[in-house]
Amino acid sequence: MPEVFISAGEASGDFLAGALVAEMKKINPNLNFAGLCGPSLRAAGTQTLYDINDLGVVGFWEVAKKIRFFRKVLTQVKTELQSRKPDLVLLVDYPGMNLKIARLAKSLGLKVGYFVSPQFWAWKEGRVETVKKCVDKMVVLFPFEVDFYKKHGLEAEFYGHPFLDLVKPEIPKAEFFRQNGLDSQLPLISFFPGSRKQQLERHLPLIFQTLSRLKADGLRFQSCWGLAPGLSKEHSAQMLPEEFKSEVKLVDQKRYSLMAASDFALSSVGTITLELALLQTPFLIFYKTSPLTYFLAKRWVKLPYVGLANLVAGKKIVPEFLQSEAAPEKLAESAYFYLKEPLLSARLKEKLATVRENLGSPGALPKIAASFCRLV
Repeated sequence: MPEVFISAGEASGDFLAGALVAEMKKINPNLNFAGLCGPSLRAAGTQTLYDINDLGVVGFWEVAKKIRFFRKVLTQVKTELQSRKPDLVLLVDYPGMNLKIARLAKSLGLKVGYFVSPQFWAWKEGRVETVKKCVDKMVVLFPFEVDFYKKHGLEAEFYGHPFLDLVKPEIPKAEFFRQNGLDSQLPLISFFPGSRKQQLERHLPLIFQTLSRLKADGLRFQSCWGLAPGLSKEHSAQMLPEEFKSEVKLVDQKRYSLMAASDFALSSVGTITLELALLQTPFLIFYKTSPLTYFLAKRWVKLPYVGLANLVAGKKIVPEFLQSEAAPEKLAESAYFYLKEPLLSARLKEKLATVRENLGSPGALPKIAASFCRLV
């Protein structure tokens, strides 16, 4: 039975990887998958060797503090690759770990596929040399990445973005409101603080202070916390301040219905900004990290914006609030601005429609699955 070792180190990669594995199994039902995975990969039938919830760290200093743990994981991965001798090592995003796994796999003479390119075009461009030496097939999500790799003498494949098919409300808005006990007469503010421990610690206080300011400004609304995959309602409920324990609804399923039903959203950086844009939900982007991480990022990252929605649009259509700018009064002012001015909210929705136009054509996932199946 052909075997694929797969590695996805965070929630967004796990979601795409799970969908990819399901498509690959349609093409070849005999494929067996095992690796570093989360709930989506497990749901697709992947054997878990390491849970990605243990791997989720963001920031230079934060990674440095767990370096021994990551070395231990890599040692176990090497042992697994040596004993299993998989027909394909399939890596999904998460370059800090996956580029090291690519080098390990290639040193063992294994075939390596990479899905969701690391953002070399944003920072540490020199890491593309590892792809040159160690990756047999690179499938990217954005058309401009094809040109980036071509500039470096590499051929990357682009079939369109899977989100064009995957990102859609699971149920109608009225049904979502009914299931979650929401009031159709009140605006809904949703928030997405991230999936990693450090993100939650920095972002949740900012969000609750923002909501408190909106209440103090006289805005009547209801709010939902869109839980990232892997976050339980029980654990998340313990992070709610007393003021919000009876007010904030925790949503761990039908997240796309939540996004689509929201009148406004507060979003951390990452894939979530692309999902919100595709659903044309008005939102703002915020992010806070350690001072050292932010200082180094400012020196190394070569991007005008941090939100994927803005990067894909090629201009700043969604407001961004980073580090010191990510203050409760500024987030509250922006949210209030859009919620009280329907015309401005409608204009933002029109701008968000351009994001979909820049992501290629629907039907990408079966083509991507077929491409990787050809390596097995």
